[in-house]
Amino acid sequence: LLGIAIAGSFGMNRDALFEIALAGLLHQIGIVDMPERIRSHRILAKDERRVLATLRLHTVRRLLQVHGPDLAGMARLNAIMAMKDPVAVRRKAADGSVRWVAARPQPPVAARVLQVAAHYDALTSEREFRKAMSAENALRLMSTRMRPILDQKMVQLLARLQNLEAALGGSAGS
Repeated sequence: LLGIAIAGSFGMNRDALFEIALAGLLHQIGIVDMPERIRSHRILAKDERRVLATLRLHTVRRLLQVHGPDLAGMARLNAIMAMKDPVAVRRKAADGSVRWVAARPQPPVAARVLQVAAHYDALTSEREFRKAMSAENALRLMSTRMRPILDQKMVQLLARLQNLEAALGGSAGS
């Protein structure tokens, strides 16, 4: 629901909101494949976090096993897999010179929305190994230490939705 609220706040159409809702509901199905050794009351080690990062692939596999892809679904998967992100882009400097700069392609908007919503939910929810963070502290963390991995415009929208823009202070501009 938080992902829908974030996406709706900047005017995504109904179809996009539906896809975000569906992705939000289904993104944790792969958790059933999580090894028992990771289910614990402690902070996870780096290699255990890598295992968690693969769970979304397990989600896709499980969904395909249950329903099986139709032609439209297969076409979408093939299109996604065939996408080639540019390694470098041409940039024109103020002096008129042109140079190649490493490209930093962004994930699709829906993925960035869900990433912010999922991080916020994880930080503000109680876990076995830690207490839940306050909304203000979660937003502050998301706009500082998590800045490199989270879309800061989405973090700002979330803060606005929560009426907590002040929690971001001057650190959230992007």
